Amino acid sequence: MPLPKQSKKIALIGPLGDAPEEMVGPWYSRAHSNEVISLANGLRKKLADAGDLSIARGCAIIEEGRERTHLGDYAKIFEHATESNEISNAVALAQSADIVIMALGEPIDWSGEDGSRSSLDLPGRQQELLDAVAATGKPIIVVLFNGHPLALPPVFAKASAVLEAWFPGTEAGDGVADLLFGDTDPSGRLTVTLPYSVGQVPFYYNHDNTGRPGFGRWHGNYVDGPTVPFLPFGYGLTYTTFQYGKVQLDSSTLKSDGTLTASAQLTNIGTRAGTEVAQLYIRDLAFAAGTRPVRELKGFRKITLRPGETQTVSFTLTPDELGAYDADGHWIVQPGQFQLWICQDSASGQPASFELEK
Repeated sequence: MPLPKQSKKIALIGPLGDAPEEMVGPWYSRAHSNEVISLANGLRKKLADAGDLSIARGCAIIEEGRERTHLGDYAKIFEHATESNEISNAVALAQSADIVIMALGEPIDWSGEDGSRSSLDLPGRQQELLDAVAATGKPIIVVLFNGHPLALPPVFAKASAVLEAWFPGTEAGDGVADLLFGDTDPSGRLTVTLPYSVGQVPFYYNHDNTGRPGFGRWHGNYVDGPTVPFLPFGYGLTYTTFQYGKVQLDSSTLKSDGTLTASAQLTNIGTRAGTEVAQLYIRDLAFAAGTRPVRELKGFRKITLRPGETQTVSFTLTPDELGAYDADGHWIVQPGQFQLWICQDSASGQPASFELEK
């Protein structure tokens, strides 16, 4: 990514490639499927504009309880029972293409109220489908439509790129196509932590410090898997690369009636313009009225930079923003030592230290 806009044959494969009714997620009661733009239709618009791109023809839908329906423009494997020949047809489709886009994920009624899951893997035989298509050696872009933070190591192992689209709504196809072809810059960041497996759940970035030594910031241990998240809260890539400078504070102390400004230099060191989401985190190192998380998000800035451009990112904090609720529900601001990060996500960056005075 982004996809080139010259002579490339694209295969769109997967259960959600041309499923407008699945794009709105748990809000389907407020949506009209005839108004929703599917990914297939969004791609068709781009291909029509480019003139020399085409979607490779595909195979049939297999969905439990329904007849097989031939759709000409994509291969569709639903979360229900799937015949093996459908996967074979998808492989043949991929072999005839230059690039494969796989639209995978969850159906709309698997999220929202009463939509919990006991597994966070791809539903049904979608992973088998992905593995079979990946065996062709074709570059694969996986577009995920889902409501849960899925366990994605097996997906990342097979894909050249992964775009997490969640349930994008009525303009799903146009929005995703704009990102795939680079007509707009990816600027979303994860608002959840993605685990390696369902066994790590519940998993969140602003957890308390357990005090267990030896495992870095993510304290605790699994004997059969990693302790760290697969992708941390705040994570996200774009079509360029950003570099953060050291965090600078305008003072090493923050008075009870004052403010503190933290800043860092942000530079686009890539070859095209892009938008970064600079994130501000803090940590209270000693809170007598209870526990405090290892990091707390306190702000963010969306900044668009040209190649080679540098900009100073600044955040200003007041003492009240450093407080927390005690066991009785009172907002308490206690003096003491704090750490502060300006960084790309909740697992990166080097902190600066300051003291909140009485």
